[in-house]
Amino acid sequence: MTKDDEKQQLARLDANNEQPSPFFLSAPQQPPQPVPSAPPDYLFETTLPRVCCITLNETDKIRLLGVPLTLVEPIRNAIISSWGQIQSEQTYFGAQEFKLLGTPWRGQGADSVTSRTLIVSILRTMAVNGWNMIQAADVSKKEHGKDALFFETIDPSLGQVMPNEVDMFALSFNSSDKLRIIGNVPISIVTAVKQAIQTQWPSG
Repeated sequence: MTKDDEKQQLARLDANNEQPSPFFLSAPQQPPQPVPSAPPDYLFETTLPRVCCITLNETDKIRLLGVPLTLVEPIRNAIISSWGQIQSEQTYFGAQEFKLLGTPWRGQGADSVTSRTLIVSILRTMAVNGWNMIQAADVSKKEHGKDALFFETIDPSLGQVMPNEVDMFALSFNSSDKLRIIGNVPISIVTAVKQAIQTQWPSG
């Protein structure tokens, strides 16, 4: 065997014993990772409460903004039963508008009581139909501006509101020294108001 043959044989032996480079080793297989689940919903509801607004305008108008059409007739009936005749109706820039006979928002004498009865009647109608007043604010900032009444839907999980479950009345401050309780209230309410006045007002 020549020296060249010996070199070739040694080269073949080295090639057979050569270990693969660590750079070419395949990475160990990792077990599949579970897909993270969505976070729990906690207190968030899929159905958000609806909001609408009723405004008192000029001296004789009521406007419904965002109020469902199904409530227009009940509110109309509430106006007629508590105040009286409606002069006219129209759509005012998308709002249902009632123009009342007389001037409830500038009422004097008996009208000052009837106008408050009107407000109570509207609030009660909204409550019976599943709407709760959440805020009253003067958002127009006009002279002689009046509050806008904001409502949101009552949580349906509380169940349907029955008419006999809604009791409302009004308290009004008149002249410089009068307080009126307006509405059909039990004698216990009158007694409680008297007691509050006698115990909290220095003059009794």
